[in-house]
Amino acid sequence: MAEHKNHLSRVYGLDTQEATDAFYSDWAETYDAEVIANGYQTPARAATALTVFAEPDARILDIGCGTGYSGYHFRQAGFRNVIGTDPNPDMLTIASQRGVYEETWLTDLASPFPFSPGTYDVIAAIGVISTGAAPPETLAAVLEHLLPGGLILFSYNDHALDEPAFPEARNAVLKAGLAVERFREYGPHLTGKDLKSDVYILERT
Repeated sequence: MAEHKNHLSRVYGLDTQEATDAFYSDWAETYDAEVIANGYQTPARAATALTVFAEPDARILDIGCGTGYSGYHFRQAGFRNVIGTDPNPDMLTIASQRGVYEETWLTDLASPFPFSPGTYDVIAAIGVISTGAAPPETLAAVLEHLLPGGLILFSYNDHALDEPAFPEARNAVLKAGLAVERFREYGPHLTGKDLKSDVYILERT
């Protein structure tokens, strides 16, 4: 495997879709090695939290699944019916070969949720709604594709928490009565970078 190029130090500065696509294609081969070396904890924390609120056979859509590192942790936590989707074909190729998803499909950014509300019991966005990645309004868009009782599992790292638009998006859906918060935990994200994250579970009302 090729040596990584310290992508973690540059990921939060992406400002166009073209730059993002090229960046993640370049990172795909070495992504796992770099995040593991830097103590990436959020996927395991999120999967463990979900075991309290969802059954092992819950239908989970892992959006922005990347190389499938989060899917691996869903499997480790006992979830059996996990689908992966990502906008980057190079990342998705690795995820598809990982053997942790029932199926994978490439996201069309112009229409990222091509399914009816209620198709999935849980939509997970681990490290996805953040600076340099999906915008804050992604949270409300996901909730629109859940039926009452459906869950969104997501995380905000310290970079997202420091940018007001992300906490405001969460507060807005709660204040509007679109969802209720079932879980929130602040804990380790990338220990090698001294970063932490909030992991959340919201239930669609």
